[in-house]
Amino acid sequence: MCYLSSDQHHKFALECKDHVSLEPLLSSEQQGTPVCYSYFDRKLHLYPTPDRAYQIQLILSPLRLSEIESVDEEHPWFVHAFDLIKARAKYELYKNILKDPDCATAAYNDFNEQLHELRAETSQRHNVTRIIPTDF
Repeated sequence: MCYLSSDQHHKFALECKDHVSLEPLLSSEQQGTPVCYSYFDRKLHLYPTPDRAYQIQLILSPLRLSEIESVDEEHPWFVHAFDLIKARAKYELYKNILKDPDCATAAYNDFNEQLHELRAETSQRHNVTRIIPTDF
């Protein structure tokens, strides 16, 4: 969510646009009060290009994934977290079904390693603390 303030008493939400639909508009060099925005390539893009200084309040929230409809679809859980799911399933199998503590410990360590890798990748991809400044 992105809000634009022209003064202390007037604040309104900008419409969020997909970067694909906003990119052609950005090349028009039209100036005025921004009405929409997009966030891509670690940059905040406003359209039209601001004609003066405005205060921006940017609220980024986690991406909400859609519900899993079928195991055949390319859902992010199946694509990016497959190894994590597999490691957790092995741990549950060794711990609760096969009752093998040594293998359960190894599987649990593998699960934690996969979880750490997925969290590191997520942090790297969504590092919103470093927005690249844009000159207008």
